[in-house]
Amino acid sequence: MSDAKSSRRAGSTVDIFALAIKERDGRGKEKVADEERSILIAGSKEGGKSSIILRFLDRLQDVPKPTMALEYTFARKPHTNNVGKDIVHLWELGGGTFLTKMVDSVINASTLRQMSCVIVVDLSKPRELWHTLFSVLDDIKARIERILSDLLAKDSSLPQYLRKKAIARIGEDHPDKDVLDPLPVPLVILGTKYDLFQDIAPEHRKLICKTLRFVAHMNGASLHFTSDKDEPLVKNCKALMNHLAFKSGTIRSNCLDHDKPLLVAAGHDFLEKIGAPTMAADVGKVSARNPLDLWRAAYEQFFPPDMEARQRDLTDPAADATYAEAAVDDMRAQKNDVLERYRKQAERRARQLAEKHKPSGSRSRSRKAAPPKVAKPPTGGRPTVG
Repeated sequence: MSDAKSSRRAGSTVDIFALAIKERDGRGKEKVADEERSILIAGSKEGGKSSIILRFLDRLQDVPKPTMALEYTFARKPHTNNVGKDIVHLWELGGGTFLTKMVDSVINASTLRQMSCVIVVDLSKPRELWHTLFSVLDDIKARIERILSDLLAKDSSLPQYLRKKAIARIGEDHPDKDVLDPLPVPLVILGTKYDLFQDIAPEHRKLICKTLRFVAHMNGASLHFTSDKDEPLVKNCKALMNHLAFKSGTIRSNCLDHDKPLLVAAGHDFLEKIGAPTMAADVGKVSARNPLDLWRAAYEQFFPPDMEARQRDLTDPAADATYAEAAVDDMRAQKNDVLERYRKQAERRARQLAEKHKPSGSRSRSRKAAPPKVAKPPTGGRPTVG
């Protein structure tokens, strides 16, 4: 009996030590340092970007204001062990497509590893949707490719790491893996104003949904529809932002129904399910070099580009009288005058240099072939050859 009791005590002792070791090892895996991430939010002018950020930050009392240029804010969340915290840098690019080149200041070699991008498209303005989406997307892709090229030249391992992560988001076994070109960083296409989108004709809604699904899938992006008039959609959008900012879980539901708000996680769509684009004309008459051109042609048959809106989007917001400020405007006018004088001087110097270094051509040959000039001699003197 005593041997059995001692055996149980020994067993209990072993279990206690095992638990202690397990707890120690688990504690060692906890986050003990600050982790920083960045989110770039760009897209449609007045598309709701500021509202999305304010709701994510729980600043519901703040009234969204028009975003000028590039605005910055941040959020932080302490780790569960109260040692260190997660920090997310939020960059909102205003101006629609006017200032997309400013993504260069947000996306760089130091932020790329922990960068996510959100492209907001206003679903209530389908004629502007394609231009807005690809103006932002193309500049983001070009910037990332430039960074990765520089890093490859320096034998950095980051490009390979980001490519592997992009493939992992889609899935190694995904049937479309070989034809997709996923963005190296997490990308979300966020369709806003879904409440107004429902007023569009059903067949047109279906085309917009299929087009966005195709673009999102080809770029390895998630696709979400939202509306600030629908509380469940607002909660889904906030959960999405929390996941990008703090990696706090994912939205598990998946909705591909065109009559409902789309919610498609990266890698959860299929080209076979998306199908072919709806064409208003004979597909044989459409000039397309690749599938994307075909989808664009199909989309613009139903929604021709709004050139007036595009021109307004390219208007310098600094010229808007709403933001007039005398001291700033006077200084800007002075700097513009200095810049104009400098431009004229540079053009004048360029013309002078061009004239100075202009090749003599046929005129030099004609001078060599011309007879020597004979200077008139003074009275009584002999002529001299020049």
